[in-house]
Amino acid sequence: MILRSGQNAWRRLVAPAALLLSVVGLNLALAAQNVWPTLWLRPTTEISTELLALLLLLALWGEWRGPVPCWLRRTAVAVVGLLILGRYGDVTAHALFGRPINLYFDLGHLPNVMAMTAEARSTADLILFTLAALVLLAAAAVGIWLAMRTVTDAMRDRASRRCVIAIAGAALTVFAVGQGSDSATINKRFALPVTPVYADQVGFTAKALAGVGPSTDFMKGDVVSSDLARLENGDVFVFFLESYGAVAHEDSDLSRSVVPRLQRLQDRLGDEGWHMASAFLISPTFGGASWLAHSSFLSGLTVSRNQDYQLLLSTRRPTMVDVFRKAGYRSVALLPGIKRAWPEGAYYGYDRIYDSPSLDYAGPDFGWWSIPDQFSLEQMYRREVAPPGRPPLFVVFPTVTSHMPFEPVPPYLDDWSMVTSEGAFHGNMPETVDGPHDGRRLRRSYGRSLAYGLDLVDGFMRHRSPEDAFVVVIGDHQPPAIVSGPEADWMVPVHIFTKKAGILERFEDAGFRRGTLPQGASIAGMAQFHGIILEALHGGDG
Repeated sequence: MILRSGQNAWRRLVAPAALLLSVVGLNLALAAQNVWPTLWLRPTTEISTELLALLLLLALWGEWRGPVPCWLRRTAVAVVGLLILGRYGDVTAHALFGRPINLYFDLGHLPNVMAMTAEARSTADLILFTLAALVLLAAAAVGIWLAMRTVTDAMRDRASRRCVIAIAGAALTVFAVGQGSDSATINKRFALPVTPVYADQVGFTAKALAGVGPSTDFMKGDVVSSDLARLENGDVFVFFLESYGAVAHEDSDLSRSVVPRLQRLQDRLGDEGWHMASAFLISPTFGGASWLAHSSFLSGLTVSRNQDYQLLLSTRRPTMVDVFRKAGYRSVALLPGIKRAWPEGAYYGYDRIYDSPSLDYAGPDFGWWSIPDQFSLEQMYRREVAPPGRPPLFVVFPTVTSHMPFEPVPPYLDDWSMVTSEGAFHGNMPETVDGPHDGRRLRRSYGRSLAYGLDLVDGFMRHRSPEDAFVVVIGDHQPPAIVSGPEADWMVPVHIFTKKAGILERFEDAGFRRGTLPQGASIAGMAQFHGIILEALHGGDG
């Protein structure tokens, strides 16, 4: 009898402590924030309203219906698990990529992301990472199950469940008052709910699967026409430098790799009679989805969502490719990043598309994309620029070397005549960089990859560009947030090069500044830059 009394006393002491510990642990998981710029989480003192609601539901069940049944406990475990998973995905996506997650479209790119990851890491690293992820998931599942078992068992005790009803009910009331009054003091005490994240994903997926089209408001942009007379049939080359964002100029560490090369490029080309100007633009995307920037530039429409992109491809809206074709130009897309069929090419109507297979690269692989940008550019030069008696060219080249994870960076070869020769890159492989692919390493690799891209532009302009060419170098988007930092803007640099001073003056009227270093705020969006170019190249005064 004494033993049973002691056990009951022990339970009365331990049970509330176990309940409190379980609730605190679950709340920490549901209110955690990201440790930028990593995959890890950090605890916060915020309160999860969804956990409060679940606790209130379980306590009310115990009050009105008796002990929590097994099916309800399992349901509660599943709900909490999904909420924790959603919280992790939401805060981590913002930290690493600077944008919300979109499961409907992002899952379609998961195989390529996994393949790129496999290329960037050793087999041992992949095995260890997979094992660690499985262990963490198993530990989290066990932890959630034990915590919810403790919570549901505690609902058998009248005092515990009434305490939960009082505290959870009061906290939810405070939260509701804060929502109604927009009180920052109250709202900052509560974590952002995860349920709306899932609701948005489910709602969008349902509409997509049901064939509900997106709004056509973005299609209302004007179609800009131009006779391109100011080019005088000179070739046009558009370099989309992958992940070349404003952070490369604004961040002191990164600018040390970028600014000196731009200044050297300005000095060298200035001595050869080139005029240049630069500015910042606003990209329609951040951290990825480069095709949104490309299509915005070519169409003159702000294509900021994948569903808008798909809608655009279903139309016959004229693009910049059509404008140049009408003026007698041969349009060429240099796309070393395209390894498989690219149906979108039919919409743009390029005369020639050089994808990865058609470039005939037989050298060593440099990361997931394999082909050094210099090789791609030299192949295009030999096939399109060098032949005599050809029509003027309009070339669009989205580079790949500065794509995440930004390494390995191929060597830049000073002798362009050797770039396509057999074994040109075999004896020039970069040294393997040791260490984890953390934020610091990615930032260093990012700086090196941009330096390579600018060296490529410098070399092409001095050794391969025709004298009458008009060259545009533009960033497609900022790098992911793991490199660009928290709350980075969406600005990207743009540079233009020409030997026709009259053309440059029109760009200055639009906000460009002389030289290769952009300054100040953005002058336009990517879609508006479409019109700026065509109007600047149009003949006459208008």
